Amino acid sequence: MILKELGYDPLPSYTNVDKGDGHYMLSLLTGVRKHPYYASEFRRVKSIKGRHPHPMAEMSLVTATHLGVKEGDVVWIQTPQGRIRQTVALAEMLPNTVSIEYGWWFPERLAAEPHLGGLWESNANLLTSAETAECDPVLGQWKYRSIRCKVYKAEGAGNG
Repeated sequence: MILKELGYDPLPSYTNVDKGDGHYMLSLLTGVRKHPYYASEFRRVKSIKGRHPHPMAEMSLVTATHLGVKEGDVVWIQTPQGRIRQTVALAEMLPNTVSIEYGWWFPERLAAEPHLGGLWESNANLLTSAETAECDPVLGQWKYRSIRCKVYKAEGAGNG
């Protein structure tokens, strides 16, 4: 009722996703949390880190084939805001969609400036925008899904 009183449709509606500008043709989902981690926690626990040592960028086999990458390849994921590295994992999902993990940092790396535990390498937040003009007009929330991106192989780059 409150939304209607404020002049907004009280029911959700479908919005077409921007199809990209020719450079950023994939749809990016950020914020995925994977077990055994809890958000960005437990990365210091060696037994857990051994089970899931690298951040994963999930995509369909169709998308990976189109991009010329395969499972286990290290790729750059890039948006107009920034670029990070993650490892390809194949998953059943829509083509032209990439889903990346949230909260990555590397506790084995120096936690002081300027490296801050490697957070500048694989953290999904580097690909999002904090510009209020880009927020949802009704709720004021930033976009974490359907962000336009491109993905390409990180030649010569090792994992994390």
